[in-house]
Amino acid sequence: MMVMRRLYRLAGSASPFVIIGGLFYAGFFIKPEPKGDAVTRPAFERSDRLYGTAVQPDGKIWLVGNNGKILDSTDAAHTWQYATDPVRVALQDVAVWDDRRAIAVGDDGVALITDDGGKSWKPVDTPKSKIANKLMRVKTEPDGHAIAVGEGGVIVMSSDYGQHWVAVRPEEDEAWNDVDLRDGHGWIVGERGRILLSSDNGRSWREVTSPLKSSLMSVSFKDQTDGVAVGLNGVILASHDGGQTWRQKPFQSPDQAEAGGSTRTPDGSTTLYERGRTEHLLCVVWDGKRWIAAGTKGVIAVGDADGDHWRGTRLTPDDRHWYTAIVPYRGRYLLSGSRFVSFPMNGLKSVAVSDKAGEHA
Repeated sequence: MMVMRRLYRLAGSASPFVIIGGLFYAGFFIKPEPKGDAVTRPAFERSDRLYGTAVQPDGKIWLVGNNGKILDSTDAAHTWQYATDPVRVALQDVAVWDDRRAIAVGDDGVALITDDGGKSWKPVDTPKSKIANKLMRVKTEPDGHAIAVGEGGVIVMSSDYGQHWVAVRPEEDEAWNDVDLRDGHGWIVGERGRILLSSDNGRSWREVTSPLKSSLMSVSFKDQTDGVAVGLNGVILASHDGGQTWRQKPFQSPDQAEAGGSTRTPDGSTTLYERGRTEHLLCVVWDGKRWIAAGTKGVIAVGDADGDHWRGTRLTPDDRHWYTAIVPYRGRYLLSGSRFVSFPMNGLKSVAVSDKAGEHA
């Protein structure tokens, strides 16, 4: 009987140590197994800023944006997949050479290239500026040529599908905001309305006279002769001689038209009273039949084939998003910025309040 009592007392005094030991064992040696389905990260998130869009010849769509985000779609923007993103800085633009090779550029002078259709992306070195290192835009030619531009007056060129880059112009304390390339010719626009031309595939650049001093944000040519540049305060310029000379074209945003118009100053801005209703145009493209520009507060500018006459509209009457890229794609426009949207080209003729754009964000 005494022996049994001693055993009970011994067991009682040892039980805390047994419990503690069991907890330690469970913590170190037993691996919990999650139950249920894993939560899939959505392609589009509220914090997204999707600055650049490009389409491969085979139809694959690329999107790049904040925090190094890279998305691709192979089914006309219905579903999206995340690509490996080796950086966490904002990617400002993306361009393609063919179905396998593409490049993305962004903050801190980052340049990423892929040669396997986007299965992997690798950083490559680019010349750095002592002033600023954000690469704003990049354009490519099918022969492996590419030009990227950005802050600090940076203009860099590659001739080997983005493997190596060289600076082609001294840096300066101003930004170049966009570049376009076509058949050995090039055009660059930037701050204070500045415009550069190249006729030797981007190896050298010369400045031409601009009719204004407000910043130009985007430039596009449909051939070697006819082009359009757009910028802050709703400015639209057109050239019909390869960019040698430019003329400003009248344009009223939908809000200005409803308010009865405005009076523009020589630099393209409006009077102080009207300036609060002025929107900026951030991107422009030729869709094969007409010019389309987009910008802040959801404003879309639609120009005729000559780029001489423009009207303002929106994807939907209540759209107040901003867009930095617009790409024609199989009868639709792909717009990216504060959201991504795929919108039918013929939907810009007249949009009712109840109409909905094919929004994906």
